[in-house]
Amino acid sequence: MLHKGQELRAPEMGLLASIGHTRNILVYKRPVLGLVSTGNELVDVTTSTADLLPGKIRDSNKIMLESLLSRSAQVINLGSVGDSSKEIDAVYSKAMDECDVIVSTGGVSMGQYDLIKPYIESRGQVYFGRLNMKPGKPTTFGRIRDTLVFGLPGNPVSCFVTATLFLEMTLGLLAGSDNVLLK
Repeated sequence: MLHKGQELRAPEMGLLASIGHTRNILVYKRPVLGLVSTGNELVDVTTSTADLLPGKIRDSNKIMLESLLSRSAQVINLGSVGDSSKEIDAVYSKAMDECDVIVSTGGVSMGQYDLIKPYIESRGQVYFGRLNMKPGKPTTFGRIRDTLVFGLPGNPVSCFVTATLFLEMTLGLLAGSDNVLLK
């Protein structure tokens, strides 16, 4: 009736119920994804234009990523951290105990305050730290312990493109989907 990797939505659940299969259905769990924004320049999206100080920007990436990824994963908002290794470590250390994947936005380019790639390198393994693509060149991917870690660019367009290309597929694979390349 159903094949391995098929998403169980309302029609599939109804089909299973109609043939009496209501127990002991083997499924993959939805991955748990921790989402954190990095950067001293970030302010809450509810900040009014009048209160938006020079050099500050609204954290639009988090809302965009939550909307994009919440169907494929249980998304936990880990908040925002400044450009500080200590703050990054505090959030990541806690998140690794509860998340299958941690995704940060910002802090992955080549500047003095781009601390995500060095953080991953110091605690785990970086599989790639720059891509030959635009937008999205500074995208970083690695692993710390058993947690997959993505560092996405802070630019909203780059963030969206890389999340669409890499995160949707990764989350589909973690959830056991058999058609992640078709989405």
